Amino acid sequence: MTIILALSNLDQCVHIADRQLTDERGRPCVLPENKATVIRLADARLICGFSGLARAGRFRIGDWLPNALLRAAQPDHFAHQTIERFTEEINKRFKEPDIQRVARENRRLSFLFTGYRDGAPPPNFIAAVVTNFENFDTEEDEMPWDEFQAIYWSAKKDAGEGFASIRWTGQWTAMTDADLERAMRVLTERRQPEAIVDVGVGIVREMAKRPEARGTIGSDLHSVILPVHPPEGLKHAPASGHHPLGASHSYSWVNQVTSLPDRQFAVSDLVLKAPSSSSPLAVQKVGRNKRCPCGSGKRYKDCHGV
Repeated sequence: MTIILALSNLDQCVHIADRQLTDERGRPCVLPENKATVIRLADARLICGFSGLARAGRFRIGDWLPNALLRAAQPDHFAHQTIERFTEEINKRFKEPDIQRVARENRRLSFLFTGYRDGAPPPNFIAAVVTNFENFDTEEDEMPWDEFQAIYWSAKKDAGEGFASIRWTGQWTAMTDADLERAMRVLTERRQPEAIVDVGVGIVREMAKRPEARGTIGSDLHSVILPVHPPEGLKHAPASGHHPLGASHSYSWVNQVTSLPDRQFAVSDLVLKAPSSSSPLAVQKVGRNKRCPCGSGKRYKDCHGV
C-alpha cells in the first residue's frame, strides 16, 4: 500500500513519500518512482501524492496524474473545483477495462492533497483526500468502492500560532502514537523545514521495519517542502529532496503542474543521472563522524554531509 505523510504548520507543508509502487497484484514493484506533484493554481498551491494501485497493465498512475490534474484545473483554475473535477477524472479512468480486470481488493488508491490557499489570512491550510477505500468516520480501510470520494479539511480560524496538521494515506496501521507525538512536536515548535523533513524521513523508515507494514513501505524516500508564502522568483519556491538508503547515482525532481489563467503546463519525470563511476548525487544521511555511504572512505561531515 506504501505511505504518504504530510506535516504542515504556519510556515510550510512537508510531504514525505516512499518511492515504492504497488502493482495490480498488490505487490511492491521493483522500480522506484517519484510520487509527488506540486500544483500551482489561481487561488492555491498544493502537493499531491498517491498511495495504492500504481500500475495495471500499461497503465501508470505516475504518467497519468500530471496531465489529469492539468485537465481537471480547467476552466477556472481553482483548488476546490480542481479536486472535484479530478475525482470525476479518476472515477472515469477506473471504469476502463484494464482497471476493471484488476482484482477488486487490489484496486485501492488514494490521493492526498495538502497546501495553502493564497490570498487568505493564516491559517490558510487546506487538505483533501480522494480515495476509493478509506473510511475516515470509522477509521477503517474498506473493500474498494465503486466511486472515489473527496474528503476535505481546513484549519480552524482560531488555530493560532500553534497550528499543526498531520495527514497521511496508505499503510497507516504501521504508524504509532509516538510517531504522531514526535511529528507534532517539531511542527508546533516551528522547527526549520530541514528538521521536519528529517523527522518525517525517520518516522517513515521506522514504519517500514514494523510487521504492520507487511513489507509494503519502502525506505527509499522523496520529500517536498512547500512554503506558506507564494513564490517570488526562486524565493519561497518548493524544494524537493531524495533520501536513498545508501548512495544513489540518480536524482528525480518533483513533478510540476501549473494552471493559471495565462499559462498551463505540466512537467514530469525529470531525472538527473550520473555515471556509476562518479560521485553519487544523493546519499543516505548518517552520523557526522561515520563513513560516508558514497564509498569515498571519508567521514560523512567531510564529504556529502558538508
